[in-house]
Amino acid sequence: MEKDLTKKTEMVEIGKIIGAHGIRGEVRVFAHSGSADNLRKGMEITLRDAAGRTSSHRVGKAGMHGRVVLLKLDGTDDRNAAEALTGRTILIDESELAELPEDTYYLRDLEGMAVFDAATGDETGVLTEVIQGPAQDVYRIRRPDGKEALVPAVKEFIKEIDTGSGRITIRFIDGMF
Repeated sequence: MEKDLTKKTEMVEIGKIIGAHGIRGEVRVFAHSGSADNLRKGMEITLRDAAGRTSSHRVGKAGMHGRVVLLKLDGTDDRNAAEALTGRTILIDESELAELPEDTYYLRDLEGMAVFDAATGDETGVLTEVIQGPAQDVYRIRRPDGKEALVPAVKEFIKEIDTGSGRITIRFIDGMF
């Protein structure tokens, strides 16, 4: 597949290296998507350290190991090299993002969307952050007056997400704001 070099694309953060695994240079990755779908053998990725410095690497292999991704980068062949990568974020070109199943979204597509009350149809605020939790995600909603609500991202509350129009419709309950 040939890339169109005239089109400028964005680098997207997809995860973070959280430690070394074993003695052969593999690293454990917390993937924002919860899967290894965005890391495929042979693809180029960018690692960014805390100071903002970046380096390019080629994926040797990637797969799930429990709740984390095990990632082997070409040229990272021992535990010391793997440990040196701990804490770096993983970025890929947005054109490399895997297709998502229906009713699933990338966090970057949700943050900044307008939030509407399902009962009244009124705009109530903006989704400012998606907090990833062990059971489900939680949406942080900020109203124009500065008040915030934390809403579990479950069907009981999240009635509709329309990325095309930038709208999220939520059924609020007493005490959320």
